[in-house]
Amino acid sequence: MTRSLSILMLVIVVAGPGARGVATCPEGRSVVGDLGINQLLCIGGDCTIYGRIGDGLTHQFTTEPRLYDVDLRGPSAGLVKEGDVLVAVDGLLVTTPEGGYRLANLKARTLVQLWLRRDGRDVRVSMTTREGCGFRSLTVRAGGSR
Repeated sequence: MTRSLSILMLVIVVAGPGARGVATCPEGRSVVGDLGINQLLCIGGDCTIYGRIGDGLTHQFTTEPRLYDVDLRGPSAGLVKEGDVLVAVDGLLVTTPEGGYRLANLKARTLVQLWLRRDGRDVRVSMTTREGCGFRSLTVRAGGSR
């Protein structure tokens, strides 16, 4: 009986987050609410992602990042276009500490509102996050364009 219980517990542990299609996140980060946007590009600013603040994580942007590598099956599919500029999340400007913290700490399966700039126009979209690891990469460039 004890051996059967141990095997059952092992199966439950092994089937943790991976059972929902999410592997362990890089650098020991926790699974978060994921937008299905994999790459950020900051041009002419100082930007970092996954910085530590207390017990949590934060993103810091001195310029609004451009969004790239949008997952065609993710929450942003059909809403976010390659090259859109991220202005705010849930009404918080991403260039503020509050906005960077909110973006880094999204909860899975919650409604999120993004304010984007596309071709000089403001676009606001809403989506429900999925469980995932968040942004995969950040590129910072001194100036110019993509």
